[in-house]
This record gives sequence, structure tokens and C-alpha cells, in this order.
Amino acid sequence: MAERYSKANIKETGSVIDRIKANKLYWILIGFTIVLTIIMIALAAALGTANKKLKANSNSGSTSPIVTSTSSITASTPPSTTSTSPTLPGSIQVNDMMEHLRALQTIADENAGNRAAGEAGFNKTIEYIEDYLNKATNLIVYPEHFPIAQYEMIGTPTLSVDLNPSDTVTYVYLKDFLDMQYASGADWTDGYPLSVIPNLGCSMTDYDEAYPSIIPGKSVALVKRGDCAFVEKSQRAANASVAGLLIYNDGASSDRIEPMTASVDFYTKFPAFFLSSTVGYFLVDAVNKSENISVRMKITVNETINTTIVTNICADTKTGDKSKTIVIGSHTDSVKAGSGINDNGSGTAGTLVLATTLDKLLQRSDYKEYPNRVRFCFWAAEEVGLRGSTYHVEQWHFDMLGSPNYNFGIYNGSSADESIPLIAVPGSIKLTELFTEYFVDNKLPWSSSAFDGRSDYGPFLSAGIACSGVSTGADGEKSQAERDKYASMLPSGQGGIAGMIYDPCYHKECDTVQNIDKYAYEVMVKSAAYVLESIGQNADLVTWLYPSGQSEPTYKNEEFNESFEKSVLAQYHRKTDL
Repeated sequence: MAERYSKANIKETGSVIDRIKANKLYWILIGFTIVLTIIMIALAAALGTANKKLKANSNSGSTSPIVTSTSSITASTPPSTTSTSPTLPGSIQVNDMMEHLRALQTIADENAGNRAAGEAGFNKTIEYIEDYLNKATNLIVYPEHFPIAQYEMIGTPTLSVDLNPSDTVTYVYLKDFLDMQYASGADWTDGYPLSVIPNLGCSMTDYDEAYPSIIPGKSVALVKRGDCAFVEKSQRAANASVAGLLIYNDGASSDRIEPMTASVDFYTKFPAFFLSSTVGYFLVDAVNKSENISVRMKITVNETINTTIVTNICADTKTGDKSKTIVIGSHTDSVKAGSGINDNGSGTAGTLVLATTLDKLLQRSDYKEYPNRVRFCFWAAEEVGLRGSTYHVEQWHFDMLGSPNYNFGIYNGSSADESIPLIAVPGSIKLTELFTEYFVDNKLPWSSSAFDGRSDYGPFLSAGIACSGVSTGADGEKSQAERDKYASMLPSGQGGIAGMIYDPCYHKECDTVQNIDKYAYEVMVKSAAYVLESIGQNADLVTWLYPSGQSEPTYKNEEFNESFEKSVLAQYHRKTDL
């Protein structure tokens, strides 16, 4: 196989609060990803310490860490090796990862409390990673620069509805509606007519049946959540020439009532809000009673900065076959709500420690050589739609590693749906089995995690590259059965809390260093090290992963492949929006 992912391929396009509401579906997991030109392993392990509430519940299964030293393996950590020769998992030190996390926390604290893509904290994070790799390793370090859409709302948006000339309802931001990212601004003093779009607005025929009929450039479309992604709904609305878009939650369950954080298509030319199910159904009923319902939308968006340049950092080992490149990646950006230490500082720190540890081992005469090259990548802009990993795939992750109420979830390659190329399935199953082997051999519990492309392994999967990985969980909820299973197999106090989400600080301000569970963090990174070492030393990895042969990728490395990007984004958004 020809070398496709060299430095020469890289284009430089510019210089470089309360409990999480269950109805908000966020865009990412966090952490590591191991990929290979032939394979990628997504390691999504959220490893965070318990927050104060969890620690206060120590008598009922708190996840406050037991590990106090990483210089030896105690009863609370799995044995790493029985061999006298050095091993990668046996060389991983959790305190090294914690040191990086404290540095990332400082960066966030000094830069508006976040490390979001395009913000000052993100740029400082990239500088920290690049500088550290250049000083601490012999790896070949290089950047990948690419543009992303930028969205900035100014002030507080307003929404009011005229039910009749003497009856106006004004709705409350955050409680009744939220702005949708990447939509345009508006300042309507006059009302625009409201039209209900039947059948969920996923087809243009739905707009042909709108009630009342759409008036191009004048009507506001009211669309219910479901069947297709919000990006797709906004595209249909744009094709219908609407003046504005209101999407409302469907109320199908208790976590689908309130407005949720969501996005429309990049550079949408009209305003868009996401409504609670209560508001949405009220407006549907109002339109059914009267065709003269009108809407006023007001939102100010900074439209002078709609694009910014962000950076991936990659670092290659100097040894190993360049046509068989294993890629380990983690996304570097947080959401704007907080410092993102679990999501995804934990992945960044884990990837840095894997990189430095492997680099040192490969220079030792008593460590087995890797016939396959290893690449460590730090993806930008995962939180805005897997942008960095998509760009990298088009030119040629670990995920959350420390949730306080963690589980040891293994991405199940056998659960791949019809959207995943068949060529990637056999290898994905084998990688899943490798992760399972680590947990079984070390008498650790594990759970099966959805293999849904929700994080940075998604673009690789779409390109037909085998994947698997691990995740300690994000906004899912720990069941009683899972809690009991973990409590029976782990040291006292490590079973967690049933009925609580895995990471109560997911995408929140409280996602700080105090949100990291060191015990879970160490387990997950060592499991990643085990799999990396296994495939890195496999002399016939291509045949092992692709017994029927590997097809040539259809994407082009020399230019940004728009159709591939849209395909990845559509799959990604469907899995989060639905």
C-alpha cells in the first residue's frame, strides 16, 4: 500500500451547574482513538473523579479514587504484566496524566474558563501539546491547519408569538427555547406568518403540504423533532425559502420535553430556535385554530467572524512500516461551558502519556520493535462535528477517560449498523475482542457500548477502517444491575451509584480536574496501551484486520472531500439528534 498520509499531504490554510438535564444530547464522547491506515481503535474512556455530591455518598458506592500511587500495582489496579521485559501498559503512570490535566486546567482558568475550538484556551492547548511533544520525544511532530465555521451569539435572543391582534405570548430563553448554532441573526419588529410542517419536515413534499402554505421569504416553519437530523431539517427549510425555523422537541419521554442544544447547517441564512415540546405543541394547536399566527424572532449573531482556522497536531514514530500506520487520537477542544478536563482533557493527557512512554520504550534494546508505524494525533473541533478527524481522514481518538460514575464500556464491533462499511466489521470485532481480553485477564468488569460513530472514530469508520474502543460513559445512566456487577468485582467503593448518569459534569462548568476518577482513568489508558502494543507488534496486521482484503479508500487526500464530509456529518447528527 502506498504511503498516503505523509507530511507533504498536509495543507496549511492559515496561521496557526445543576445536574445535566437528560434531554440535552451532546455531540461527543471524549478521549482516545487508535487508528491505523488500515485500522482505528476509538478509545472513549471518560475518567473523572467524583464530584462533591458523589464523594458525599461514599457509603452508597462513591467513586472517589482508591489509587494513591502509580509506582506499583495495588489491589485497586489491574496487574500490568508478568514478564520481566518492559511492557507499554506496565509503564503507564497515572500521575503523569494528572500532571497534564492540571496544566490543561490552568490553561482554561487563564482563558475565560474553557478550551473551545477557535478560542484562546484552545490555541494555548495546541501550543502546550506541540511544545511538549517536541521537547519530550523523538517523534516527528507536525500541524494540520484547516478552517471551521464559527458561531457567536451576542446578548439574549427573544421570541414572541401573536395569537391575535390583542394576544401576544412572549417566551423565555433557556426555559422555553434555545438558539440553534450556525443560524443567522434577526431583528423582526413585524410578525412573520407561522406554518406547521407535517411529517417531521424531512422531505420537500412535507413543505408542499404545509399549513398554511409557505410564503417564500416570509413564512416561519414549525417542525417537530424526529426521523432526520436537525441539519437535514434546516436544509429542507432553506430549499423551501423560509424566513425562519422553529424546531420543537417531541415530548416522547421525560428527557425529550425541554429545549436542547442543537445546530443547523453551517452558514444557514435564517434564524432558528429549538423549542420545548410544551411550546411546540401549543403553537401547533394555535395554528390549527387560526391561520393568522405570526412570530417575532430577535437574535444577534456576530457575522463578521464566521470562519476560523484551527489546528490538529500529529506525531509519528520514526520506525515502523509507513504504509501500516496505527493512529491514536484524542480531541483537544472543550465545550464553551467549561474547561473540559474529562471531556476531553483526559483523552489528550492519556494520548500524551502513551506517546512519550512508547517513544522511550522503542529506544530500549529489551523492548520488542513495532513493524507498524504509530501516529499520535490531537484532533481539533470535535465538539462542533468531528471536524479535525474528518479533515485528517480526508487528507490521508481515546475518548472520555474518567467519568466519576464510570463504567468500563467496550465499543462492540458486532453492533455495527448498516451505515458502516462491511469491510470494517471483521477487524472491528477482533479489536473489540482484544479489549475484552484485557478486562477478562485482569478480572475487571466491562460493559458493551454502542458502536455509533458518535465521536472521532466516526470518519474513520465511514472510510472503511476497522475500529473499536472503550468509554467510561458520559450522559448515559448507570443501572442497578450494572452497579451491582461492578461492586462485586471492584475494590470497595468503586461500584458507583445506580440511577445516576456516568458523568454528572458532562459538558458543564464543573468538568474540572476534580471530576477525574484516577482509578478508572488508569484502567482505561492501560487497556488502550494493551491493545496498541498488541497491534503495534503484529507483523501481519493487515491480514488480521481484513481477512478478505482492504478496499482502496474513495476519498482524496489532496483536497477537501465535500461529499465525504457531508456523509460523515449526516451520520453523526442523526445519531445525536434522534
